[in-house]
Amino acid sequence: MNFWRENEVFGKNAFVILLETSGCSWRSCYMCGYNYKQTGEKSDQDLINQIESALLNYKGEDIIKIFTSGSFLDDSEINPTTRKRILDLLPDRDKQITIESRPEFITEKNLKPLKGRNIEVAIGLESSNNTVLKNCVNKGFKVEDFVEASTKVLDHGFKRKVYLLLKPPFLSEKEALIDLKSSIDFASIYADTISINPVNVQNHTLVKRLWVEKRYRPPWLWSLVDALIYSQKYVDKGKVVVSMPSGAGRERGVHNCFSCDTEIIKKMDKCRIKQSYDDLKDLSCDCIEKWKDSLALEKYVFGNPIYP
Repeated sequence: MNFWRENEVFGKNAFVILLETSGCSWRSCYMCGYNYKQTGEKSDQDLINQIESALLNYKGEDIIKIFTSGSFLDDSEINPTTRKRILDLLPDRDKQITIESRPEFITEKNLKPLKGRNIEVAIGLESSNNTVLKNCVNKGFKVEDFVEASTKVLDHGFKRKVYLLLKPPFLSEKEALIDLKSSIDFASIYADTISINPVNVQNHTLVKRLWVEKRYRPPWLWSLVDALIYSQKYVDKGKVVVSMPSGAGRERGVHNCFSCDTEIIKKMDKCRIKQSYDDLKDLSCDCIEKWKDSLALEKYVFGNPIYP
């Protein structure tokens, strides 16, 4: 178990609890290595003990997030009785509680016991393109499954959050950016909050193998900046768009030339909290020309990176 605090949009804050469970039951996405960090089956009492221990550090944050590196609604990770006990242990019933789940576990049976709580259900859609989901992510479900799950969440009066992926393997930088923007358009219909997650290179993944073989480069930070500026039109319509990329500014994460990364990441985070991405338009660095080269040329080398 681990816990930490995060600054949320508009000055709110969140208390995040990462439970140790058996992990994601799918365990097949090309970019995800979280399942290798799990330590095996956990008893119901062990999960309760983890929650109780974490809550000793709760200081009344506005939002409580419960993550498992899998699906909170998956009975093989957390059985229904234990889920109810966990929710009953959480203080301040009016506080927002964010959970994550794959679409197949978002059922009437699993949603009904959540009634009476201020729930946000986050789903990792990654892309609104079924070909990308199958061939570049290996997600194990279709866009139609996401739409059905999102509709169920809405019908139960809960909030909806969607995770979108920037640059899954086998796409060039330009293809990845086009796919992300299309996915943002799509997600704006089915989610209240859109979270953009650039790929970072995790161990024990196909992405790691491609990266070691120099056949994959994590996305440019300029691509993320471009996508966030693009998303402003949905922010202006009341949607929340966020990005808190893991490993940003490092070789394995979303990055530019490393000399401009720190400044961009800091400004991007300020924009996230204010929900004003137009402020990113004044950023500049010489490496932006290399990014433009990548957008123009990578398709001619089958998506292989032309710059490290």
